[in-house]
Amino acid sequence: NAIALEFILLLKDLLWTVVISDRNKREVANLRFKARDEMKRVSGLNYMESWFWLLASMLYVGLYFKYQQTLPDYNWDVRDACREHLEYLSRG
Repeated sequence: NAIALEFILLLKDLLWTVVISDRNKREVANLRFKARDEMKRVSGLNYMESWFWLLASMLYVGLYFKYQQTLPDYNWDVRDACREHLEYLSRG
């Protein structure tokens, strides 16, 4: 159990070493955060703003799919091509 725990705890470091490029590591090392001059008081409006942006982004994606011009006449046509496979999956 101790070895498994050690693996889990060091997994993030292993992924950082293996997956992230040297250029990205340098960018993160040179990243500086700017401190806020004033702290805003938490209110219900802060949460409403987050919900507004969530709903606005979902609306944008929905409208993009409906009115997009990138793939004209798309109309979700993969359903016909995959119908047999979907029926096979639904039967179990």
